[in-house]
Amino acid sequence: MATTTTTEITTKKPKIPPLSQLCWNCKRAVNSENFKCPWADKGIPIKGWTAAPNTVKQGGRKDIDTYYVTNCPLYVQDKPWGCDYSTALIWLAKELNYSVAYVRRNYQRMLNLYEEIYDKKLPLWMFEKEYETDSKKSSVQRRKK
Repeated sequence: MATTTTTEITTKKPKIPPLSQLCWNCKRAVNSENFKCPWADKGIPIKGWTAAPNTVKQGGRKDIDTYYVTNCPLYVQDKPWGCDYSTALIWLAKELNYSVAYVRRNYQRMLNLYEEIYDKKLPLWMFEKEYETDSKKSSVQRRKK
């Protein structure tokens, strides 16, 4: 995969949570008329971005060599939250007028409440955090027994 000398590439392989790629919350991701992106359009690395090489496993199909992008000079935020749990948590607390601590403790309920009040669907990755937390609790409880 070609890289340019002006692109910062880290060598450490990142542990990537589902849908955490910066590009997935960028208006340029779909390469629309008003928001062009050489990476989305032709796979050309962006001058000045911070990215780590990554391989996406395709389950029997050919793996895809790509990058995990953590910073990009062309980034234009698309949604009011980022693609990580902490920014979504802060956004959700503000939208529902609750403290961040309360939303964190009642996360699943708060996601459902938001969808009910505003009649809007939230992205699936926001719900995955709760499942992650539940599975960690289960494994901790199993070890204690």
